[in-house]
Amino acid sequence: MKTTFTVLLLLTLFHPLLTTRGHDPEVIKSSTGTEMILVKGGTFQMGSNEKGVGSDEKPQHSVTVSEFYIASTEVTFAEFAKFIAATEYKTSAEINGFSYVRTKDEWEKRAGINWTCDEWGNIRDISRENHPVVHVSWYDAVEYCNWLSKKDGLTPAYSVNKDVKDPNNLDTLSDTQKWIVKCDFSANGYRLPTEAEWEFAARGGNESKGYMFPGSDDFREVGHVFSSKPWKEGMIEVGSYKPNELGLFNMAGNVTEWCWDWFGDYTTDAQTDPRGPDPAEKELKEMAVGMD
Repeated sequence: MKTTFTVLLLLTLFHPLLTTRGHDPEVIKSSTGTEMILVKGGTFQMGSNEKGVGSDEKPQHSVTVSEFYIASTEVTFAEFAKFIAATEYKTSAEINGFSYVRTKDEWEKRAGINWTCDEWGNIRDISRENHPVVHVSWYDAVEYCNWLSKKDGLTPAYSVNKDVKDPNNLDTLSDTQKWIVKCDFSANGYRLPTEAEWEFAARGGNESKGYMFPGSDDFREVGHVFSSKPWKEGMIEVGSYKPNELGLFNMAGNVTEWCWDWFGDYTTDAQTDPRGPDPAEKELKEMAVGMD
């Protein structure tokens, strides 16, 4: 299971199979130009029992996932800006009045930071519109998915109740909204991947060659970590570096990515299409690690 950050946030799109007969296309595109890659279903060993990995990655266990589509790149600032312009939606950072920015050696809570800012807290320059959107909460990701589903004539996957706080949401660290969100996994609209789907895709799905990192044994070929020393310039444009076996970019490095699941412990039990722990044990939303 992935380390959970509550600072630099990003979303990844998921789309259930669009066709019910014949051969499903390997690649489809959303109306915003997001390229979606078909990930054929399969079974893999989720987590790790290797020495030195965190306890939240253990125990390794067998997981089977069904076919799905996943975005080949992280959602960009330009794509998210279309959503804001069309809906006048207010993000969590705008509602709460703050987000977290990167200083040289740590994260710092700062007022007035939202999706219009970069990782350092500066207003975005137009030259960086193809960088990942950040300062985006899990709720913002859900709303973006629903908006794009409607825009593309699909059935939204999420129902959102903002009037009642979720009594099962035990997060005392960062979630002040506590909206009640339910997902219809049978809907054909866009949604966040489950943690299992994300990990299967990051590992290269059925095309996996068993690399240490998504797409290579050499991290420098596939990833970028802006906290690396010597000090780097920050985030990079989506689609940079070598993709993994499925054609997915930046599944290691750059920024973290939201998943559907709540944080929970692994067991040794084999699972099929797991969607996270019991709703009565909610603490923190899962994020797939894209930075160290």
